[in-house]
Amino acid sequence: MIAFGGFFGVVGVLGSEAILVILNTPAELLNGAVAYISWLLGGMVITAVYHLFNSFLMAMGDSKTPMRAMVFVSVLSVALSFVFVIPLGIVGPAIALLLAQLAGLIYCLAVLYKTGIAKSMYKWDTSLAKELLRLGLPLGLRDSLIQAGGLVVQRYINNYGVEFIAGVAIMLHIKSLGKCKNKISNTWNIIAGF
Repeated sequence: MIAFGGFFGVVGVLGSEAILVILNTPAELLNGAVAYISWLLGGMVITAVYHLFNSFLMAMGDSKTPMRAMVFVSVLSVALSFVFVIPLGIVGPAIALLLAQLAGLIYCLAVLYKTGIAKSMYKWDTSLAKELLRLGLPLGLRDSLIQAGGLVVQRYINNYGVEFIAGVAIMLHIKSLGKCKNKISNTWNIIAGF
């Protein structure tokens, strides 16, 4: 996971400008977009390990710690974004997110050490790795295809200019709030036994 995060981080940083040009990113947005994406992709290892540790905890049956970490990371990311956006510009929120995820990663790692699981995380099991790859590879490919489709859509959105891009971004944020409401409703329905 760390190796994949590092690989995609390096490839992403080196290829971010070319990808954004292929996506027809408007010239007035290109420099900022390259800087923002380069920071996020450069920190891909942090993001990958943070999600890996969250997954370890959930696999152990601990859903509270990952939820606490997610809330903590979200609140810290927003707070640091306000602090960093003025002095650092567009890269401020990217740096804020990475620092918040690093803090969440450290929190999850501390919990893993407290439970004793962290000591056994470093033992390699080839048969387990093969089984996880067999189960996870189709899901990874599916998600990759969905993301690739999103990039194709983004390319056509970018053809309409900055105002249209901003409008779509706002709409996607509003839509994500609706998804949060649905997830909360589903959670309460499961808790209530419906």
